[in-house]
Amino acid sequence: MAVALANGLNDNLLRRWISEFQARLPKPATAKQTQAMAIAAETQFIPLQIQADGAASSNIQIELQRGATLVRVQWPLTCAGECAAWMREVLK
Repeated sequence: MAVALANGLNDNLLRRWISEFQARLPKPATAKQTQAMAIAAETQFIPLQIQADGAASSNIQIELQRGATLVRVQWPLTCAGECAAWMREVLK
């Protein structure tokens, strides 16, 4: 939640995204399946790519996919607040 708040995203919005993601998961039959699905969901929620050389990027890179439509956006890191505002509008 701290990361969301630090980037101008409301923590309720982040909770809603997590709830919506979890609602799309199939319902498990056993407790073991529940645990396995939770682990799988955690590892699949947000994939990150880290640069091998350790250098920080000067851009925010966002990839949104809905069905067959894929949108890639690069935003200057210096304008992170504006990027967060844009994301709030897009994801309403």
